[in-house]
Amino acid sequence: MEETIRALQANDVRPDARYGDCSLFPGMRLPPKFKVPEFKTYEGTTDPRHHLRHYRGKMLQYWEYEEFVIHSFQDSLSGSALDWFMSLKAEDIPTWEDLSRKFIDQYRYCAEAPPTLLELSTKEMARGQRFEEYAAKWRAQAAKHIPRISEVQQ
Repeated sequence: MEETIRALQANDVRPDARYGDCSLFPGMRLPPKFKVPEFKTYEGTTDPRHHLRHYRGKMLQYWEYEEFVIHSFQDSLSGSALDWFMSLKAEDIPTWEDLSRKFIDQYRYCAEAPPTLLELSTKEMARGQRFEEYAAKWRAQAAKHIPRISEVQQ
């Protein structure tokens, strides 16, 4: 019985509630008169590069406070993306560059690949679909092609 109790105590997974564990950067500098902007939250299902661009644009005024920018990134996440961020330690993401790289690596599978010319050229109009609707969708897809498709190619 004593061995069982010791084994259970050794595997105790209760979180330690010390303050140092609650913040990535306990000594971070805060910008004066800061107000965390409203963000579109990222759930881990869309292109991570778009989210990083959106986040950076909202936080640009605080960019000289890098630890604050990294710490506040959690406010722009939800669901599994927030769970992923919460699993990180400060030494994993000491800079914004490190966080960006890890974030893109984590959600790379969600990055939208631009369509190829072959995919665009074989796209067919659905039965019952109006031509205007088909053309609008085709042009929206063609706009994502890199390099840009010329009018002659269209």
